[in-house]
Amino acid sequence: MSEEVIALPDVHEALLDPATELSLLTDIEALTDLRGVTLKGAPTQRVDDRPLTLAEALAAWRADDARGMQLRYRHQGVEWWDTLMRTPAGTRLVRIAQRFATV
Repeated sequence: MSEEVIALPDVHEALLDPATELSLLTDIEALTDLRGVTLKGAPTQRVDDRPLTLAEALAAWRADDARGMQLRYRHQGVEWWDTLMRTPAGTRLVRIAQRFATV
């Protein structure tokens, strides 16, 4: 009996300083097809369940009204999910390239 191997996406992590965070967000806004934005409030709640524009999300992020933010976008034919989380050392970025299998 053969077992099917499930390929998990590669996960990339980085700790961003404020200048690199600004550069990342500027690039996402200018160079990608943004698919969705979600803000995280307290550990078990979202800041807002309605669809957000990047400008709305960034305003909340810069005002420290969000602990985390997930950006889903397409760039060069690949869908990326970036999660930004505030930490005492800076902003933690976790990035995953989604390669959805078609059924």
